[in-house]
Amino acid sequence: MIQQGAKYIVVADVFPTGCIPPILTMLASPNKVKYDRHGCLKSGNRLGRYQNSLLRQWIKLLRHEYPHTKIITAEYYRPVLAFLDMPGHFGELVLLSN
Repeated sequence: MIQQGAKYIVVADVFPTGCIPPILTMLASPNKVKYDRHGCLKSGNRLGRYQNSLLRQWIKLLRHEYPHTKIITAEYYRPVLAFLDMPGHFGELVLLSN
């Protein structure tokens, strides 16, 4: 994209993958030690943190290599955990039905 002339790029990081329902279902364990206080799989979240750290390293390199291109990160990981910590802080959930 940069070589095609992009001046602004937004790169999204990964969610806490240990909290995603399909991952929780596929890797379900009766061992409570494998889960954090949110009920998310610790190993999945470690993988997400690792992926995000690699992503930040690559973005840093790209910023250095292409200083005239603005490269920013849309962060999902920490906001998702913040929502799990304090769901009431983000407003009321309203379910709509037909």
